[in-house]
Amino acid sequence: MERYRTHLEWHAKWCAAGEFLAQRPLKKSDYSEADEFSELLCQISHGKLTKPPHWLADFVTNRPLEAHRWTKDFKNASEWVESIDDSDFLRELFPETEPDWIVVDEYIDTRSEHWEVTSKIASGLVSSGTALSLVRALQTCPNDTNFYICPEGQDQEIHEAPFQMKGWVQRHEGGDRFDEKDPLQIGIGRPSHSPGSSAIDFFDLQEVLVDGLRWVDPTTGHPIFRLEMWGDKGADERNRYLGDRVVGSGHRLLVAKSALYDFLQDRRLDLIADIGITRRDRSQGEQKILEETEGDSTFDRILLLQRSGEIEGAEQSFGSWRTDRT
Repeated sequence: MERYRTHLEWHAKWCAAGEFLAQRPLKKSDYSEADEFSELLCQISHGKLTKPPHWLADFVTNRPLEAHRWTKDFKNASEWVESIDDSDFLRELFPETEPDWIVVDEYIDTRSEHWEVTSKIASGLVSSGTALSLVRALQTCPNDTNFYICPEGQDQEIHEAPFQMKGWVQRHEGGDRFDEKDPLQIGIGRPSHSPGSSAIDFFDLQEVLVDGLRWVDPTTGHPIFRLEMWGDKGADERNRYLGDRVVGSGHRLLVAKSALYDFLQDRRLDLIADIGITRRDRSQGEQKILEETEGDSTFDRILLLQRSGEIEGAEQSFGSWRTDRT
């Protein structure tokens, strides 16, 4: 929101600049290190919306309602930090409140005065014949910084027969613009992930804004992908006293199970997912968190969603991803 006078002043400036440029075009910079960010169009873009015609606040959705994100029943935070179960990873991939959907990209941070949890998911397409060997190899890595399941189109993709691993989610980078100062966007930022071109072309997807961004089948109107984005006012203020509150922010991109099955069958590929969870003990104050020597544990699981419908880990199977797992 802005005062009417400010609105008039701002647009009057652009009108005056436009008339001036029509008479005196800008001279191209001779500065050797000038780049696209120095160009007039780039500078003008910072006065526009991040993803026109919508404001960032239009992309805000409700926070996930899974109870484990907002309540913890442990008695000893230090013991909780050091413990994890396979079910913790599975419920990130298969949300309890969304039985017909699978999360294919995620970054979520939730915290209180006493604890903090950060979870992330990255996924990609892999050749079926070598997929399980890849899962076992990646699971031996000390942490997920030793490998990268990249977004679509990046040069880290693998295309060497019989091995194939490629992205199928697009990542959109760039800074926020005029609407980043809108208090109603509660810190969500630019919509950073969307279905890749292979999925868009296969389903002939149409992007719509209905309770957040969705990509729908234009013939039926059924959503194939959904992007959820949420935040809390002041959630990025790390030293803020929270009292009894639990705050969180993040995003997750979901795909319909039935659509994923059709896509994998057509491509004759499997889906590999890297799931990371970091737990932090905040009960002893911010200084302990800053030291990052204790009270912080990161866990990682690599899971394979086979096109046959089975879920495979490095050491065991986890049933079928096509059924309701709640």
